[in-house]
Amino acid sequence: MTSWRARKSVVAMVLVAAVSARGGVPAAHAADRRESESGSDGGRQRQTATPIKHVIIIVGENRSFDHLYATYVPKRKQEKVLNLLSEGIVNADGSPGRNFARAHQFRIASPPNGGKFFISSDLANKQLYSVLPPPDVGGVGPVSPYAGILGIPGGDPGLPPEDQFLFATAIADYLDALPFKLDSKCGPGQYWQAVNVDPAFTPKGLVQTGLVVPPTTQRSIGDVLSAHGISWKYYGGGFNADGTASPFNGSYCNICNPFEYESIYPSLVADHMRDVTDLFADLKNGTLPAVSYVKPDGTMDGHPASSKWTLFEAFAENIIQLAQSNKELWAETAIFVTVDEGGGYYDSGFIQPVDFFGTGPRIPMIAVSPFSTGGRVSHAYNEHSSFVKFVERNWKLGTTLATGAATISPIPIRTARTPTCRATCRPSGTCSICSTSATIAGTIAIRTA
Repeated sequence: MTSWRARKSVVAMVLVAAVSARGGVPAAHAADRRESESGSDGGRQRQTATPIKHVIIIVGENRSFDHLYATYVPKRKQEKVLNLLSEGIVNADGSPGRNFARAHQFRIASPPNGGKFFISSDLANKQLYSVLPPPDVGGVGPVSPYAGILGIPGGDPGLPPEDQFLFATAIADYLDALPFKLDSKCGPGQYWQAVNVDPAFTPKGLVQTGLVVPPTTQRSIGDVLSAHGISWKYYGGGFNADGTASPFNGSYCNICNPFEYESIYPSLVADHMRDVTDLFADLKNGTLPAVSYVKPDGTMDGHPASSKWTLFEAFAENIIQLAQSNKELWAETAIFVTVDEGGGYYDSGFIQPVDFFGTGPRIPMIAVSPFSTGGRVSHAYNEHSSFVKFVERNWKLGTTLATGAATISPIPIRTARTPTCRATCRPSGTCSICSTSATIAGTIAIRTA
């Protein structure tokens, strides 16, 4: 359970029921860029479906919903939340609850479907763990790769001075938590994860050699926004330091930037790629683009291997407070705070198999906006493309970039017979015992009046 330190009066939680850890936002042909954003208002005067003229999505790392909100209790009596506490899996103090057995962990004893779609395995393919395996810390060294930050005057530029103390405690906790060190080299029959393969270009747009993912030519939401003259930027922590002698060199997450996998990425760098410090300036100066993707560097993204969740909270809170300090800007802004995936942490929510890649365990999404009443909990079934859909619909772009199986699958609906909707589902999305509806809730609901 974590505490959210932003102002409670404007914070609402939108809980994403299941998301997939896919490669990112699709890319596009340069020929599709029909209009330039330069010399215009960046689309601010364009009519939108809601009063929202600016959206910011801040993406942290590797935390499931239950990992953060296992014992969360809604602030309002009429609100309901589905977590370990409400399901009786744990008590408020974290001890085993009356339904603790529901959280039993299984291993695959006989892989189904020719070794594919493990997520669709039923009990005949599983065997209950008698003792859970030790955590896999392969590749995690004895010293944080960012320990050098402690010696830099002023610390990490992504945090205000009053929060710099968090680095010292985070690195100390990180070192104390390491049980042992494992050899990270792959053995026979073992493979690298494809999602962690570098893009074909460096963050600054230079050609990258070695093991890289071939660049893609699919359209991205950035391409569509540019074609309509609507401003957008990707703010990545450590971008300015990448390729320099700075201790922050290497803290920028190149595999986290979906636009970096585009074949036209070098042409995007000058107008659309920025550091998070540039975001701070844009918030202060009222020059925020219509759509902003924000990714903190490796020290502040909340990743269990290199960061702490309190650092990510401080990072997000700083952005929220900067946005709120500009009253004119804040009056038409919505901020969404989420993570990329569950990171392997347990979650009690429903997992719906739609294809080989997921979707996966639930992750949290927090909506912060003057258009939110605050404190509302929603378990509507969404995933990462829901943000893209919101942008498409809010700016009336007339596109449907998100058309994969995960975006059109049935919505799992809890019933009295299946209170947690734990059903065996086929890769097509058809569930054996869960009631479903025909469409997915792809837009994040925000009160606009």
